[in-house]
Amino acid sequence: MDIQPPEPIDDGNAKTQVKGNVNDPLPEVLPALPVSVAHTYQTLAIDQPRSLGSPAVAQLIATHIAVQERRETSAQNDVRAARDKLDEATAKISRLETENGVLRSQLHTEDRFIHLRGVMNLLGGVLIGVGVDLYKNGAPNERLGIALALAGLGLMSAASWVRLNKKIGSE
Repeated sequence: MDIQPPEPIDDGNAKTQVKGNVNDPLPEVLPALPVSVAHTYQTLAIDQPRSLGSPAVAQLIATHIAVQERRETSAQNDVRAARDKLDEATAKISRLETENGVLRSQLHTEDRFIHLRGVMNLLGGVLIGVGVDLYKNGAPNERLGIALALAGLGLMSAASWVRLNKKIGSE
C-alpha cells in the first residue's frame, strides 16, 4: 500500500509580490473625526434633525449625550484627583512605616539596655555602701573598702556611659 501526500492547494503564497516604488502616491488620509460624540449629535440635531426622528428628539438626544459626556469628564477628573491623593497617602504610609520600624528597633534596643543599666546601678550602689562601711570600720579593711567603693563608682559610671552613648548614637 503506497500512500502519497495530497497535492498542495493554492495557499496564496504565489511569490508574486514586488517591491513598491517610492514615487507611488500615498493612500488618501481620511479627515479627522469631530471632537466628541456630543458634538456629532449636536451637528446632526442642527443639520439633519429628521435623521434622529424629529427635531425635538434630536435635540433631546444631543443634550443628553452632552450632559453624559460632561459627567464622564468630571468623573475622570475626580478619579485622577483620588489617585493623586491615594499616591500621596501611600507614600506617607510607607514613610511612617519606615519611621515606625526604626523607632521600634530603638525601643527594643533601649529595653535591652535598661535592665543592664539597672543591674549595674544596683550593684554599684551596693559596692559603694559596703566600701564605705568597710572604710569606716578601720585599718585592716580600709583598702578593701576604698577598692569596693571605687568599683561601685565605676559600675555606676559605666551604666551612665551606656545611656549617654546610646542617646548620642541614636541622634
